[in-house]
Amino acid sequence: MKISNFFIWLIGVGLIVFLCVLLSGAFQDKIVLILDGSVLVIAYTLALYVYGALFVSTEKFASDVPATGVKLYALWTYVPLVFSCIVMGYAYKVSFNWQLFLQACFLFVFVLWLIVANASVNRMADVATKSQVRHANTDMLAAKAAQMKLAASLNKSISSDTQTEISKFAERVGYVSPSSSAAANMQENMLSSSIDRILSLVNSNASIDQLLAELENAKTILSQRLRTY
Repeated sequence: MKISNFFIWLIGVGLIVFLCVLLSGAFQDKIVLILDGSVLVIAYTLALYVYGALFVSTEKFASDVPATGVKLYALWTYVPLVFSCIVMGYAYKVSFNWQLFLQACFLFVFVLWLIVANASVNRMADVATKSQVRHANTDMLAAKAAQMKLAASLNKSISSDTQTEISKFAERVGYVSPSSSAAANMQENMLSSSIDRILSLVNSNASIDQLLAELENAKTILSQRLRTY
């Protein structure tokens, strides 16, 4: 907790304690007053925790938006229940044990909602990370294919027919869809290595037979990858 947040929390707790002192004469059972004061401190602390998420960095807030919505809903369900229990307990002289039980139940349900909210964010973050990794692989292949296509188009020793074949191959690489399967990852690695070899052959002015042979090998790997999901 940052120093500024701690002082804000401390001031709020001080006000709650001061309120409890002012109301001490109205409570015959002081242990109920202690319970109500403790519950108010807990509710205040949880409110700072939930609303504190609204003032974090933009990147952090963006990832926590779904969880923050759930937390806010849980908070504004929990707080009215807490105050209702305090007021009803005082008005109808409800025993300490029953008030403690109800407040514990309300807090338990609220904590469960927090756990669910945080779990949902962690799950979404995990899915997003895996998706980014999958897209990174296909984006890398597309970038390499574009580089290979450009290098071939600038090499005047390569015939127009061969350049057309390389260009068509590079365009087909762009059709590779992201996948998390082991087979797809292996094929992507093989395809990446093959594209690197083609690029090397183009830049080194290797024989056309070597270039066409490696291009056919890359086409075969690409065809297999396009059939893998």
